[in-house]
Amino acid sequence: MAPTFKLMGGLGNQLFVYSAALQYAIESGQTVSIDPQFAAGAAKGGNHHNLSSSLQKLDLDPRVRLAKPGENPRNAALNFLSDVRLRLFAKESGLLPTHGDCGGMGEAVSDRALYVRGYFQSHKYLEGLKRRKEWTTPRPKTITSEAQELGLRIEEKKGVILHVRRGDYKSLGDSFGMLGLDYYLRALERIEQKSGKLGKVFVFSDEVSYVETVVVPMLSKTYDLEVIKPLSSPEQDLYAMSQGSSFVLANSSFSWWAANLNSDQEETPVAFPQPWFRTSTFSNDLFPKGWLPVTADWESDD
Repeated sequence: MAPTFKLMGGLGNQLFVYSAALQYAIESGQTVSIDPQFAAGAAKGGNHHNLSSSLQKLDLDPRVRLAKPGENPRNAALNFLSDVRLRLFAKESGLLPTHGDCGGMGEAVSDRALYVRGYFQSHKYLEGLKRRKEWTTPRPKTITSEAQELGLRIEEKKGVILHVRRGDYKSLGDSFGMLGLDYYLRALERIEQKSGKLGKVFVFSDEVSYVETVVVPMLSKTYDLEVIKPLSSPEQDLYAMSQGSSFVLANSSFSWWAANLNSDQEETPVAFPQPWFRTSTFSNDLFPKGWLPVTADWESDD
């Protein structure tokens, strides 16, 4: 019996879970299900990109399916029991084989696992799928005219995608951290050194008012900026962002995936903050070889 993978977090984290589930499905020769009922809720943290079940709006490989509502009671029970297992034993239980992965490749999912939970934040799942030629880029089932027009404009302008993540990070400033302006300046300079004079910089954020009042006055002295208001849904934003020619990432899986869903990803300059989080430790498996680490600085707590 194939295990069920628990869908975690917003769309960026959900895509990591999907990649790990697809790899397992290919290796095991089974169709794998994903349990969407515990994905991040829309109201949590007030973050535009933190919407539940975003994955169901994308075209996915048929070897991975979303669990049907009728399966929810079973999956809820497995999730509860695996919570108890982790708290009591901090290891796999013979009564309820499960698997947890908080980042990186980790160990292989056990053949006995019933319920798999974790973030699986590693580029190695994606690279392995591409190497096997088993990866089809997940795209929205319906791309809105607004997202199509924006994507074309970004492509024509050879746009730089710059992502500013705030929202729920405001309550996680001591651990995740909110990046300061100096990081974004250094990252743009690093991209410019790599690829020459930059085109228009398209700024995506979950807090447009902050971008307009703080980011634009600083960066517009040197760069041609355009602030993009959130589109109708996260998958539409992600599609438009993926059309960029280079990327300045926030410490967010959302912009990580925008860069990785780019059709020319192997040749695309991508700058990312180092360290990724302010104080939390994190796996080095997250960053593909060739990406450009840029020293992070953090917004003051004052």
